[in-house]
Formats: sequence, structure tokens, C-alpha cells
Amino acid sequence: MAIYALPHKNTTIKVDGDDVTLTYGAGEVGYITISLSTAQAVTWWKAVDTISGVYDQSIGWVETQDADHGPKTIKLAISKFTDSAHFVFWKAKFLGIHTPTDHYYFVPDELNGKVVGFDWKTA
Repeated sequence: MAIYALPHKNTTIKVDGDDVTLTYGAGEVGYITISLSTAQAVTWWKAVDTISGVYDQSIGWVETQDADHGPKTIKLAISKFTDSAHFVFWKAKFLGIHTPTDHYYFVPDELNGKVVGFDWKTA
């Protein structure tokens, strides 16, 4: 498992060796919207868990599997976050076991009013 800072620009990030396109868009102020989609060739289960800072509490979960490529979205109130937070990326691995992989940390106030999109391109 690797730990990274979430980039501040549209780019491709690596998640357990897979390519995931990261995009930012305009959303509703007071909220962070998380969106997960997968390419047509990606059929194994994938998920993003949003964790709120100090107590490592899960406050939002999106997932895709098989022919359901999303996008799956969740809108989270900025008030649910402490001063730090992170995304935990999950994927089905050997024998389909759901496994946490990489963590990407971010400052919630920097994402206030944004849609953060993750498009899983490779499996």
C-alpha cells in the first residue's frame, strides 16, 4: 500500500499499478462530490472510500463492478471533514478478494465546491 498527496490538477494517477484519470470540475459550494467510473474493459470490482481526518472515519463510498461502469457519485458535506482527509482505493485482487490499495491525502477545504472524478482506465 502506498500513500500519496492528491495532485491539484487533472492528471493520471497510479493505483496499485493501474491508471486512474483524475479530473476536477465545478460542484456545489459546501460539498465535495466524488465520482467513480471505469473503462469498458475494467470489470473487476473497484471502489473509493472517503475517509475523514483525525478518526479515520469512512464518510462516503462509491463502487463499480462487472458491466456497471458508473459513474457512481456521492456528495459529501464539507462539515463532515476534519482538517485532513484521504481517499482509499480498493480493488478485487487474487480470488476476487476486496483489498485496500493506495491512499491519496487531501485538504478538504481545497476541494470545497468541486467534483473530484476518478476514471479507472486499466485493471
